[in-house]
Amino acid sequence: MNISLVFGFIEEFHNSQNVKNFILKILDNALMQHSLKGRFYGDDKEFFLQVCGEESVVLEFSDYLSKVIPLSLQWGFKEMRVLEDNQSINKPL
Repeated sequence: MNISLVFGFIEEFHNSQNVKNFILKILDNALMQHSLKGRFYGDDKEFFLQVCGEESVVLEFSDYLSKVIPLSLQWGFKEMRVLEDNQSINKPL
């Protein structure tokens, strides 16, 4: 299963770069804990995490994120997109 998690509104946080770095560290750590491959990309306004793995593990990963990203920062999460199976983790969307 391939998904893309979209985060935005980060620039509206006080110390937005620190907030973005904090979220990226949480996401990276969660990827490692679930043995998933992922790729980050984006800009100052929004960023994406593309994740590839077994469907059950990816769904477990997304559930885990709701527990480890502080509630006050969760509103920065905009959407989760399910990608076509043939879209590679190495190709841009």
